[in-house]
Amino acid sequence: MFTSVTSALKLGSALLRSYDLHHNESFSAGPWKIIPATKRAQKYSIFILEKRSLEAQIFKPSHKTLESIYITCKRDASQLAKLRHPNILHLVEPFQESRSEIIFVTEYVNASLSSSGTDLDQLEIQKGLVQICTALEFLHDSVNAVHSNLSPESIFINSKGDWKLGGLAFSLVLNDENFESFSYDSRLPKTVQRNLDYLAPEYVLEHNVSPALDMFSMGCLVEYISSGKNVLLTNGNINTFRTLVQHLDSIQFSPGQYNGILKQLITKHPSTRLSASALKESLSATGQFDQVRLQTITFLENFPMKSQSEKTSFLRGLPKILPQFSKRVQDDKILPGLLETLHDHSLLPSLIPNIFAIASQQSQQSFSKHVLPHLCVIFTVKEPPGSLTALLDNLQILQSKTTSNEFKDDVMKMVYTALEAPHFVQEKALQSIPSICPSLDFLTIKSALFPKCAAVFSTTTMLAIKIVALQCFRGLVEFLDKFTLTEKMIPLLKGIKTREPGVMIAALDVLEKLGEKVEKETVALEVLPLLWSMSLGPLLNLSQFQRFMDVIKHLSGNIESEHSKKLGEMGNVDTSQSSVSINDPVSDFKNLVLGKNDSSPDLAPYRITSSGWTPILTGNEQWGNTPGCTALSARQTGWKPSSNSQLGSSVPLQSFNPSFYIPTLPPPGSFIRRSQSNVEDDGSLI
Repeated sequence: MFTSVTSALKLGSALLRSYDLHHNESFSAGPWKIIPATKRAQKYSIFILEKRSLEAQIFKPSHKTLESIYITCKRDASQLAKLRHPNILHLVEPFQESRSEIIFVTEYVNASLSSSGTDLDQLEIQKGLVQICTALEFLHDSVNAVHSNLSPESIFINSKGDWKLGGLAFSLVLNDENFESFSYDSRLPKTVQRNLDYLAPEYVLEHNVSPALDMFSMGCLVEYISSGKNVLLTNGNINTFRTLVQHLDSIQFSPGQYNGILKQLITKHPSTRLSASALKESLSATGQFDQVRLQTITFLENFPMKSQSEKTSFLRGLPKILPQFSKRVQDDKILPGLLETLHDHSLLPSLIPNIFAIASQQSQQSFSKHVLPHLCVIFTVKEPPGSLTALLDNLQILQSKTTSNEFKDDVMKMVYTALEAPHFVQEKALQSIPSICPSLDFLTIKSALFPKCAAVFSTTTMLAIKIVALQCFRGLVEFLDKFTLTEKMIPLLKGIKTREPGVMIAALDVLEKLGEKVEKETVALEVLPLLWSMSLGPLLNLSQFQRFMDVIKHLSGNIESEHSKKLGEMGNVDTSQSSVSINDPVSDFKNLVLGKNDSSPDLAPYRITSSGWTPILTGNEQWGNTPGCTALSARQTGWKPSSNSQLGSSVPLQSFNPSFYIPTLPPPGSFIRRSQSNVEDDGSLI
């Protein structure tokens, strides 16, 4: 026993571990908690019945009662496994039971009719009712069974807005003598029993089973969707049910387009009710449906089976009718169908405009999550060229609905592909480039985008493409640096051989804007000569030539004013520097000994003695107190008198070495004025 329980626990936990569960998006239907989950990028729904939570709602439940409830709940999954139909919930993995829960997995559904309430688009309701009628028709005619618990909690809605029939735990086989008769226990939770508010009188009171049982429930369902109210509000009480059924003929249904249908469904007598097939025909009749919108959805559902010409005609006409659909129908029903068709490249020129007509209304987050991954597949598709044209027409939407990284990494692949496509695609791509540059970083523009544009400009032989490329260059100037403009763009413009006026004027616009950004030396040496060369083209008229002259004068004026200002600033610096002269020691010495430097501060005179260079004292100074003077001995200076010279005698000027003269400048104001005589009593020269 212990081994079987342990294995059951491992079984349930292993099933859950194989999926990534999204608990924040869960909802409930009957006894089940439905949790969206993903496995290998595919979405599913996991139905979980938590036993402890259910048992807590029952007062002193017996083992037999609980076992009966769990058998019924497990039958919900086992019946789905037996039935295969597009409008019946598809079972992915059969139920697995553990000590604490029962689990099974189905196709992805994001709501039940009870959790969605009545906030549904009219077209969704009309289409959904037809889908449930189709499922009941299959159940009644092909399976020979009845649902016997049709209610908002047994109808599920997937991401495309399709309605799926589920909740088959109480389904009954017709003509089965051993079928379970109706029973209702008010002590048990309503979620594990048939919903009294939607049951036919003949089944509850007389235990009669027929397809008409489900058609009564269908009428109650339509009234709930139309008004948000139940026809029979029993609160789980059989006596209340009997009382309400007695006044069934006097019930006033909500006014609207379903009023006539309700009178043929909610009746006491089963024989007077419409069958599933009759109800479907009645719903599809003129006056009950917007035929165009309904047939549009139906056509899209059967799109793969249509011919190529029918597909093309449908896609070309779809933009006119799209505004008639609600945003939810467009997002959940139409857009997914269109995105699934992207693999057919021949339809892309007609398909892409419809996709962007819907996607333009989405948020950036929704677009990046649901639309962009599908579009990335076709960004590098070159055939047919009309697909790239359609994408370029919607480039602004792509720019506003993607992040900067998504635009750079994904969308720009389409732009690069377009620059390598036929000329009419290249022209549209070049025209769109200036507007997308704000969404790109500098490195992408410089290293990836500009080189590809330059390659188109250099290789094309069509004047129209050259002109558009030049207009593109003009838009790129503000996003490129000076080096790229000088070393890459100007050489491109120099390489223009044609002198056709359209090309020349387009180049003039580029050079004018470029001349405002690059260095003035580049303007003077590169831009202006190029402008002069272009201005003398023989095909230009007078007004075009005058435009060249205006630009040349403007750029030349900029250079003149800027360079004049620079030279003026340099002149001020030179003047201030020239006021501070730096005297040459040799010139100063000559002026000093010749008595020609009266305007400069005088230093004390010197003579050569046995102690070296010694200042001549006037009588008022004391040796050692003379500022700025240092006596150098003959040993220190390295000077030696000749054999015929005497210390203290005159020294010839030509034998004097000025490098021996090393004064230390005194502080300001402390210079010793030169004496009136520059010669001592003995006549030696100073």
